[in-house]
Amino acid sequence: RLAEMMVERGDRERGRALAMRANELADRAAAAHPRDVWLRRDAAVGHTTLGQLAMEDGDLDEALEHYGRFLEASERLAQAMPGTVLLTRDVAIAHQRIGMVRDALGDKEGAAAAYRAAIDAIESVDNAWGEVELQSSRLSNGVKLFEVQVRLARLDDAKGTLAWLVPDAARLAETAPDHAEVVRTLGVAHYKRAEWHGAMSRDESLGVEKRRWHAREAAAALAEVLATFLAMEERGLLHPADAGVADEIRGEIETWEREARLLSERARAPEPASECRDRRRSDGGVR
Repeated sequence: RLAEMMVERGDRERGRALAMRANELADRAAAAHPRDVWLRRDAAVGHTTLGQLAMEDGDLDEALEHYGRFLEASERLAQAMPGTVLLTRDVAIAHQRIGMVRDALGDKEGAAAAYRAAIDAIESVDNAWGEVELQSSRLSNGVKLFEVQVRLARLDDAKGTLAWLVPDAARLAETAPDHAEVVRTLGVAHYKRAEWHGAMSRDESLGVEKRRWHAREAAAALAEVLATFLAMEERGLLHPADAGVADEIRGEIETWEREARLLSERARAPEPASECRDRRRSDGGVR
């Protein structure tokens, strides 16, 4: 914790030195008491601080090494004490951090696999729905998985992720209505739904009517986002960094509503004579 405080104050070199020293001491303690799961966990968790520092410094290979060691140790501990929520969450966090590094390295396939592995680890726990933090981590990884799937142009896979992400986010928000991060994730899930419909609306291979429908669905999803953030603001749950989000979302809603209107006008417009003749020829002539 002291190392993190040094970094937060801007003394990165001293923070790094303290983190490395703390990690060495934790490794020694774990080696001296190999049956103590929690000492071994302390040694494993130390790699997250070093990995984060490396990532912030742009040394992605070093970050990947530290997160890999964190994952390896966390998986051993989770296997030794199956069903332990904290240890399972460590495994999920390790996979998520690895996914973030692989994404930064341009390895989108590796990132998607890491986020999927994080989700699988959480879903392997019995009665995982009783653990809000665990489910919050699952949803966070779902959001990241969706984003990578969209960048890989796997819109069908992204749609499949949304199929559980949005309803599960709504369910968790009902379970923990005062948990700011959980409620915010619901808004983010709706935003991702809007992004998917927006991408489909821009797909020229679809008919105009279908594209118009997707534009309207994008606007509707954004309306859900707006409602979520306004409710958070009213209840004092809104983070200061999100203070201007409502106005931005209103602007996006207007954009998609305008796009839907333009597509409606296009759908009603008479077909140009040249296109009509070409279509009739492709159909075998006038009948």
